[in-house]
Amino acid sequence: MIIAIAGLIGSGKDEVAGYISRKHGYYVIDYADILRGICRDEGLEVTRDNLQNLRVKYGNTFLAEAAVKKAKESGKKNIILTPIRRSEDFTIPEKEFPGIMMILVEAPERVRFERLKLRKRENYPKDFAEFQRQESREFSIYDFDKTFSYAKYKIANNGSVEELHSSIDRIMEEMR
Repeated sequence: MIIAIAGLIGSGKDEVAGYISRKHGYYVIDYADILRGICRDEGLEVTRDNLQNLRVKYGNTFLAEAAVKKAKESGKKNIILTPIRRSEDFTIPEKEFPGIMMILVEAPERVRFERLKLRKRENYPKDFAEFQRQESREFSIYDFDKTFSYAKYKIANNGSVEELHSSIDRIMEEMR
């Protein structure tokens, strides 16, 4: 089974992918890891803006094509593709893997920003205005409404980690 995970920054996509991987034995293919590798190969600092610029530079399909190739080469049957940003990130794998399911992880804007602050990762937004600027730029690059419309399952991630895990377990049971 192939599961695609989508959501805005800080919504909890990594936690969802990690939990499914640990508990249910899924292999994770991270589109952002692919992008970070390209960033480093091109001698660029790994910043959110540079990652977004690479998406624009290489077009709408290259990441999905790279993820499909990696999935096929892995020999794994249970795979997570994350984070799904553009509709092509889903529709290209969908052609190769019929039956792929998407989970959309949602959380309020302020909750997402507070999560990013707790991560303390380099190059993350320093304040809420910067967070909003970066998110606005993402909305201009990606058609989130179209992308997120492919989601068969939604998780409201605005509670505890335990509540999130319970929601994931319910979805995984439904998918069987």
